[in-house]
Amino acid sequence: MKIWQRKPAFNFICIILFVANLFLQQSVFAQKDFEFERLISSLPELQAIAKMASEEGVTLGIYGGTVRDLFLKRPFTVISDCDLIYDSREPGFPAFRDRMISYADRMSGKMPRPDFHFDLASLNIESERIKLYHEEGITATKVGVFQNGKIFDPTKRGITDLRERIFSYYPPDREKIELHNLGRFIRDLVRLYDFKKDDNTIQLLKKSMKQCLDFNSDDGKKALASAENCKKLLAQNGRFLFHQIINPLRNDTRFLHNENKEKLTKYFPFDMFFGDIFRIVTQAPDMNSMRNAFKLLEIPEFLDKLGFQEEAQLLMNEKFSREDLFREFEFPGHQKKFTEEKKMSFLEVWENTLRKYNYRVIFDMLASDLQENSSELNSLNRKKKDFLASKTYLMLNPGDDYEEMITGFLDADFNIKILPRKKITDSLNWFIQTYLPAGDVTLQQTEVINQNARGSTAVKPAYRNLKRGFSEHVYLIDRLATHSFRDLSSYLSYLTGPELKDLYLDKRTSLAFFLADFETSAEIARSLGYTKIFKVNACGFSRRMKTFIAWNEKCDRVLLVQYNFSSFEQYLNQQARFYFLTADEEKTSSKSVFVYHSDMHWFPDKKAFVDFINNIEKPISVLFIGFTGPLKNILKNAEKINIGELSLIKGLLPSKCCTDKSYVLGMSGFGASYGSLPAEILEIIAGKGVRKVVFTGTGGGILFKGNRFGWCIPEKAVFVGNSEGSFGQEIFFPNRAVDLPVKSEHRSSIHATVMTPLCETEKHVEKMKQKGIASVDCELFHIVDKLSKLNFENSSGEDIQFYSLINITDVPGEMDIKGKSEINIENNINQYREVESVLKLICESIHFDGSCTGK
Repeated sequence: MKIWQRKPAFNFICIILFVANLFLQQSVFAQKDFEFERLISSLPELQAIAKMASEEGVTLGIYGGTVRDLFLKRPFTVISDCDLIYDSREPGFPAFRDRMISYADRMSGKMPRPDFHFDLASLNIESERIKLYHEEGITATKVGVFQNGKIFDPTKRGITDLRERIFSYYPPDREKIELHNLGRFIRDLVRLYDFKKDDNTIQLLKKSMKQCLDFNSDDGKKALASAENCKKLLAQNGRFLFHQIINPLRNDTRFLHNENKEKLTKYFPFDMFFGDIFRIVTQAPDMNSMRNAFKLLEIPEFLDKLGFQEEAQLLMNEKFSREDLFREFEFPGHQKKFTEEKKMSFLEVWENTLRKYNYRVIFDMLASDLQENSSELNSLNRKKKDFLASKTYLMLNPGDDYEEMITGFLDADFNIKILPRKKITDSLNWFIQTYLPAGDVTLQQTEVINQNARGSTAVKPAYRNLKRGFSEHVYLIDRLATHSFRDLSSYLSYLTGPELKDLYLDKRTSLAFFLADFETSAEIARSLGYTKIFKVNACGFSRRMKTFIAWNEKCDRVLLVQYNFSSFEQYLNQQARFYFLTADEEKTSSKSVFVYHSDMHWFPDKKAFVDFINNIEKPISVLFIGFTGPLKNILKNAEKINIGELSLIKGLLPSKCCTDKSYVLGMSGFGASYGSLPAEILEIIAGKGVRKVVFTGTGGGILFKGNRFGWCIPEKAVFVGNSEGSFGQEIFFPNRAVDLPVKSEHRSSIHATVMTPLCETEKHVEKMKQKGIASVDCELFHIVDKLSKLNFENSSGEDIQFYSLINITDVPGEMDIKGKSEINIENNINQYREVESVLKLICESIHFDGSCTGK
């Protein structure tokens, strides 16, 4: 019986033993000139890393170009890579990894960059990456030296060729080298130009390049097409610059390493070849060595035939020093400020700023999904800081491919498992789908069709309702009074985006708040002279209300239009944010603000929601408002339903007593000040069998002294206007939650509903305290007011029962509200657990009286 006919498990063991034996055969004990301690003696930082490895009991080695340069006593700089060998399977590796990364961060700018280059755990995995980096290539760059005294020499010629200064390729019988790998070996030739050159190696390099210029072959067609894409699309038919190649090069390198060839970009393989040309400019011992190597391999002629004649001439111009080439190709630190406002339209300034805002918010969202004070969170925050740093961001010049950009930037941390790849990528995918629904675009130009021109009977908007300045209700707020938010500036910055504040205040920006649909809003903008319309695909600008930017190209002015609000209160609340933000009248006059609302308004997508309710196959017995995240894990057969901007959960109560004759419907609060919208939803479904309404909303604690995310359980509600002392009539409502075993600081308390939290000045809050008001939000009064009317009008005599608990997220005047990493507070694990436990209690209470049967 042949060995490969035996069981797969046995075969797998044989493979591992074979690879391990191969590794041992290629590992010898170091002779004096290759001793680990001797090699690293010139790098005290590497000595510190070695000490950490010893303390954590893990394997450590140095590899490749690091060994080569240390052996040859070549200088290391802060831009050099220090390639490490490690074994991620070892128990002490995570601790060593975290210590080393923390040390490297502290020493940033003072030491070569340590790179987790070669994981011994991957030796038993066959992949092209293992073969490319560790089994073939220039022999002198294929040596590893271990702290324990062993040497890894996979080609079995690396040590000899380093000692004898021979530039040679292994294996010697290679037919060709593909274009995406060629640049790496040309870079090695330049770095080792004073070595004796193996003639077969030089001929192999030349032959491989010649094959790429045979445009009738597959290799030639691929090389030419990718070179043309680089020239036309990246360089835009101009000179190829450093920053233009960074993103495709980084992505294609990642796709190759992770065996995702199907995702390679249209710039592959030429982007990888030219990326190595740029690296050569940085790493060459001197420009003469570089140019001599280029002449030897006829690289200028090669670039010329692929359409890069100007770039070749610059590289070969003997008058140009390394610094000259850095400037010509705009290397980091030499890049022209192509984003200067004077060279851009104001619309482009808005687009670029919104894009950076998106990246920052997405990083913050990802951070909110990681455990507080964890190494994962610390690592992600470091990466965020690095990504958004001006120099890095300018070099990366990120576009609108948010998901690819961020996963590519985090790939190295995924590979060494300092960041959880699946958790981050799953969260990233969800965040982008939810907050950036238009996909890979920041501003999306939209053609607005005049409704009358297309034969519609729609009438022109009633422009008598269009007014300059904010709404009257907003002007009732005293924005000069001391506010209950101790750090109002941070609160506003968090809500509106700190990156965008200067643009809001710019004299070229006008603000518009339209309680209307897109067509009406766009027509009004056009009537004001803003003829080009761009929908905004940015975090927070397409949720709860929508946004477009209208541009007056002649005047280079922008009108930021927010429209499609879900309620009148939300419309006022959004105005109030900018009312405070633009308090300095010298910067932004109210003349730059427009508001519009029609006499008849209902929430967007009302018709679609009514159609959904009318066509649902079972009656709805319970309506939950707020916190659908924990709810979907409690219900049976939970199904997410999106109707326009409404995010709903439909499911069944998890009870043996439930006969599954009715549904539960959950409406997500999603951290929004929805105002009267939940009350409107309740009115629509009131006649569809609803017997219970549950409202677990977030709010502010007026008399609250407990911990954040504690509960208030009110039995009275009052509406409070935007000016001091404007209190309405209290409504008493029977709250079934009073009888639940929930730890609550205020039970049977008074609750206030406001149009906007921004009306809560210190005097306003003090008046609420004097009236004994325990909690405040933007929704509850509207719900209980609607319930009291529905129950009064109900002829059956069976009232709709109500459960309400207010989860306290802030205490006005006592707790700072700052722009931290929690974009969606529902992501906070402590709050999630509190809400989940309360929802389970409510479900048990509903089960107990058997009202889930839908009878």
